[in-house]
Amino acid sequence: MSLWWLLALLAREVPLHAERQAPHGAEVISACFFAYALKLDMPGSSHHTIRASDFQQKAVSFYGGGTSPAPLLEAYWLLALPTHFQEAVLKECPPMVVLSYFLAAETKFYTEPSLAQEFLATGAGIFQRLEERLAGLIR
Repeated sequence: MSLWWLLALLAREVPLHAERQAPHGAEVISACFFAYALKLDMPGSSHHTIRASDFQQKAVSFYGGGTSPAPLLEAYWLLALPTHFQEAVLKECPPMVVLSYFLAAETKFYTEPSLAQEFLATGAGIFQRLEERLAGLIR
């Protein structure tokens, strides 16, 4: 089959202008956030990696009554990053940052209520500023 014939066939089968403006939520999670990873690679450190898919799956399992513990180590590690790094992660994978603030707020609810309130307010503020499409992925 010639290249021209293949292109003509594809042009008939694949519309140039899709009806959907944005990918379905499941597509975004599997395509974008599934592959996202944070790596700490500093001299003298154990090279740590947090994969967004693992982090999000642990949070879903924990809150959904599954067997996974809450991903607190990952959440606090992310929140300990300097602000400019958190902002970069927020642009690339918003659920990681929002879930980290919510998890941290829950851990401080009884021991440090004012800090819990700060974490919750920060996470909620970020969540409210997200595009509706992205916010729907976290709900």
